[in-house]
Amino acid sequence: MRVRVHRGWSVASVGVALCVLLAAGEAQSKVRTTRTDIDTSPQGAKIILVEASGERALGVTPIERVRVPRGEVTFRIVRDGYEEMLETVTIGRKRRAFVFNLVRKAKPAVIELTAGSNADGATIELDGGRVGSVPSAHEVKAGRHHVSVTRDGYKKWERWVNAQEGQRLTYEVSLESAGQASGSMRVSSTPPGAQIFVAGVSRGLSPTVIHGLAPSGYAVEFRLPGHEVARQLVSVVAGETASAHVELVALGGPASGPVKAAAVPTADTGTLKVTSNATGAEVWIAGKRLGVTPLSAPVSVGPQSVELRATGFQNATRSVTVAKDQVAELDVKLERLQVDAGDAGTGEVRVVSSIGGATASIDGGPEAPTPHVFPGISAGTHFVTVKAEGYAEWRSSVTVQANKRAEVVADLAKAGRLEITARAAVEAEVFLDGELVGRTPMVRSVAAGTYKITVKRASDGKVEERSIAMGADDTVRFQATWGEAKRRRVRHRAMPYSAQPIDKGYGSLDLSVGWPYLLGARISGGLIDDVDLGFTWRNAADSINDFEFRGKMLLARTRAFALSVEGGLGFGLGPEDRNSVNARVRGLVSVMMSERAAVTLRAGLNIYSDSPAPVAEGEAEGDRRNGVQLLPGVVIESRIGKFWNLHLLFEAEPFTDGRDILEDGEAPLDIVKNAGYRGLVGFSLLF
Repeated sequence: MRVRVHRGWSVASVGVALCVLLAAGEAQSKVRTTRTDIDTSPQGAKIILVEASGERALGVTPIERVRVPRGEVTFRIVRDGYEEMLETVTIGRKRRAFVFNLVRKAKPAVIELTAGSNADGATIELDGGRVGSVPSAHEVKAGRHHVSVTRDGYKKWERWVNAQEGQRLTYEVSLESAGQASGSMRVSSTPPGAQIFVAGVSRGLSPTVIHGLAPSGYAVEFRLPGHEVARQLVSVVAGETASAHVELVALGGPASGPVKAAAVPTADTGTLKVTSNATGAEVWIAGKRLGVTPLSAPVSVGPQSVELRATGFQNATRSVTVAKDQVAELDVKLERLQVDAGDAGTGEVRVVSSIGGATASIDGGPEAPTPHVFPGISAGTHFVTVKAEGYAEWRSSVTVQANKRAEVVADLAKAGRLEITARAAVEAEVFLDGELVGRTPMVRSVAAGTYKITVKRASDGKVEERSIAMGADDTVRFQATWGEAKRRRVRHRAMPYSAQPIDKGYGSLDLSVGWPYLLGARISGGLIDDVDLGFTWRNAADSINDFEFRGKMLLARTRAFALSVEGGLGFGLGPEDRNSVNARVRGLVSVMMSERAAVTLRAGLNIYSDSPAPVAEGEAEGDRRNGVQLLPGVVIESRIGKFWNLHLLFEAEPFTDGRDILEDGEAPLDIVKNAGYRGLVGFSLLF
């Protein structure tokens, strides 16, 4: 059957087709979207798009290639056990990947005090403030807290408690009758860490509580490197706890509130190794605590003044020069403090741990398994360290009186595991609560509590921060992405005739022979993601040469499947004024076979207007023949080399009889060119 359309309808047909294409394009542009990748750390969060008309769930992370409206959009991010987040981002024309870091909800700990002997109704103080009476329970944040119970005529009961997230700590309080009239002193400073001297005797570092003081007036002195020495006169009353607090003034100007940590080191750093005869001595540089001996830490290059502090020893300051990427070693011998005659004598310290298998030491001395009594400890303030495998190191000060036993209860917090990395394995410095603790990648044991992590990129100094809540036995992984992590796009092997567009920045040259078009050539290239453009030339011997501009857009794709639409506009030229114009749209469905082959089913609709006959003398144009073709077909493509494909194509015209313009001219080998089918075989060069 041959379809012939009156000349007057030809222009209208082409016009209608173009209008349909334009309308489809306009409809597509009304709501412009961009494929977007969304992920969270940790994964498994629900992503909800917040729009003026309501909310729309996009899925659960990781989400890939989800279409999101262009412009400024807001995501609501929800995951059990984590803080709900609202994140506003800008979606442009290019595909982007966003990674959002979730903050885990911190579960409070509970400290419960039950009534033992003489404790019912006694007053409870928590971190220096009255909170009720015994018995009672109180919720606190994870971390270290000071709990005390007082009653007139009885000795104060108190504990330093390391509370883990979600933990319930129960203590039975028993009060002893006050025998000797003595008082206590709670000493603190801003910033903390000052060396405390009471009546000229070192009493440890602030904050601390000093017990067993005879009722009297005491001169308290605060010493902190980089700050002016502060003094305060404190009166101690029997059976009571006096308070002493000072705001230390930084040298060169007054300090308002806590002094800021030292500036973040630059990328030019070396390594400082410090050892001393007092294991556990604190190492300070420029008013900033680096850690305890033995220590190995990165510091800024250049001359450094290093101060060591240890309870029971005199502070010592040494100078060292640190070179870039070099190791500077410093070994410091600390001298023990002399005890005043009034404090002469020794006592005992009994150390008890909240878990079995822990070891304890005093002032960096030999370790002993807990519970353990350390005899012959000189009167004064000493430093106790308790360690256990899988738990954070516990440290506290204790005051020893002559001929008496002091008891220390260590509440060990089970350590969580903190893993910090940087995207693309770039080099970055890691700060924990403002203190430089290493470089990425880094694994560190951290006690339960809330921390602020800062990761500074070495290349440009860009900083990313995150607050985390660490629980017992938790493993928290944090990857610094500095705002946006661009995922590496997977490159697909080009199959030019398939439904999969050629990747952006790549192309192909296709050469073929076949029937009724004897020769053919195509060139195609990926213009943007999921869209390629191309140009085609085909020759039907001396009948016509066809030229076509075309484009292909991906609609859907998985690892083994692709769906796309292809459109084109073309024209043809032949001898004796022979010519044609056509508009084509085609759908393609492909099955992809492991980047080695593809089978594609295609169905096209071609609207054409041909002038097959020569133009007669004196006429404007010849007899034009218009029609519509429905062209189903199949294409098989196979990889035959790193840059070469083989393709086979067969296409039929089941409802019409071909185009008359192909009948003009000679038929090579006496084969009719207008047979209602076409086929070709050829090679593709990929570049």
